[in-house]
Amino acid sequence: MDESIAQSCRHGLGVLRLMPERQVSTPNDCFDASERSGEHELKLQWDILLYLMQFLDKPNMSRLMRTCKTLYEHGMPALIKSCHLRMSAPDDEASHAFCSFLLKSSSRPLHLRELRITDRTPRQMAAYTNGQRLAVVFAEVISQAMNLQVLHISGFKAMLAPDNTDHFRSVVEHLTNLRVIQVSPMDRLVLSVLEKIPSPLRKVILGPSGTAVEPSPLPLLHYLQPFEGTLEEIEVEPAPSGFFSYREHGIRFYHIHTLTVRLMTVTVGVTVDDLVTSFPNLRVLALYTHDFYRTREILPSTDDLLVERNLRLARRAEGWPSLDRLVCPVKWAYVSALRKVKLWERVALGPTNYLDLPEEIHRFHAVLEDIRPTHVDVIINVNRIRPADIFPTADIAHLNIDLVGFELLFKQDGSSDWLDGPMRGVVSAVKNLSRLVFLSIRLHSVTGPLQRFDDDEPIRAALTALDCEKHIHVLAQTLPNLQHVVIQFKFPDLERGDVFWASPTAAARFNKDSGNISIKEISYALKDYPFAGRLWPWL
Repeated sequence: MDESIAQSCRHGLGVLRLMPERQVSTPNDCFDASERSGEHELKLQWDILLYLMQFLDKPNMSRLMRTCKTLYEHGMPALIKSCHLRMSAPDDEASHAFCSFLLKSSSRPLHLRELRITDRTPRQMAAYTNGQRLAVVFAEVISQAMNLQVLHISGFKAMLAPDNTDHFRSVVEHLTNLRVIQVSPMDRLVLSVLEKIPSPLRKVILGPSGTAVEPSPLPLLHYLQPFEGTLEEIEVEPAPSGFFSYREHGIRFYHIHTLTVRLMTVTVGVTVDDLVTSFPNLRVLALYTHDFYRTREILPSTDDLLVERNLRLARRAEGWPSLDRLVCPVKWAYVSALRKVKLWERVALGPTNYLDLPEEIHRFHAVLEDIRPTHVDVIINVNRIRPADIFPTADIAHLNIDLVGFELLFKQDGSSDWLDGPMRGVVSAVKNLSRLVFLSIRLHSVTGPLQRFDDDEPIRAALTALDCEKHIHVLAQTLPNLQHVVIQFKFPDLERGDVFWASPTAAARFNKDSGNISIKEISYALKDYPFAGRLWPWL
């Protein structure tokens, strides 16, 4: 209801006529204006308009605020509640203008709840001639923003530089109401400031790292210990494996439910034992590795992985009872022997593991048996692995399959059979998933200099001509519980929309047959499915 009203306001803003400010002295005048003697002219409903302002985007809100004093004063708190500055201009005049605007009134900084200062790397900071002045003016704004709850500064370390005075550091170390902080680049200096912030932080986002190599792993938990009673989420941006240590004697974060670590390497470099000890009540674990087609890292052998897995199986009961969401490589999940996971996401099969594919498929099956997921999201490189060999019998209800590398199978012979092969493989792969309710298949092009083609038009033609209905028909006959199938094409300049199928039972909920259901109707009907946000970004 609120959103529909807000959309109407956005669309109708260009024709909105405002009464002069002197004719409507307060927002409450709308209740009795029509009953005043001799007044028959239609008056603006101020209470509705002021309510709608919170749904406007900032450009429209700014334009509306310029029409009269009441709207200006009412819109100011909402306009500056959340501010995102992209500092890319050499002189940063926009940043100075923003700070000057806030500091003109003592009440304006009090409305600031979220401040994000991005696009500032250490090298860029050093190139700015007015970096010291900028640090001082931001320090002044932050010191007066008593209600600031979210702070994100990309050039945090540069702001702490000796040339920029200690004022900025002192201000940050006196913030008392922060809930979320994101700082980068990350090193011991930044962490030493972070640990002194007297705020009940709930989420900390760190990185990327400021240096490629540290003499020893940074004791992350030691620096975050002051927030042991409030911290709920940690996110580490790209860093080398082993940059941080995730275990400190006697330190445990019982309130942390989400840990996200993005690595610059193929290997994870942290054991499940360390994570279980430090974060005993974790619900979401995301370990993103950087997969290259070729890597210089020394990967563990099959025998080494088996030894680690057996050691972990012996103390499996000491791990988490279950996880809501897991992102990690197959090898890490295999040696960790986790007990139960609802959603296993971004499982890459093929990119870096093509030298031991049979063993990798075996490990993938073992992990599925370990964790018994209901929702699975896999990335299959069809140029190196056969989709038909992927899935064993399992109780998976929702499955997303990203097929990448399919255009490397292209044969310039005028036939589209090369594309039917991977699709038949997917159909064959899911035949053992008798409880499958939702299936999405996304065909992705491979990006990179080694995968360029002089002429992509035959590939687009094959994608356009692909008979998706034929494969969906086989799926519907094979899987008794299947309700929805979505097929998407992620290929440059391809003019083909999503293909959607709904079972007769599912289509009945739309009161129309499957072929007449719009993609918007589909997306909102399936918005609670675990992969809906990735399929349809507008959700």
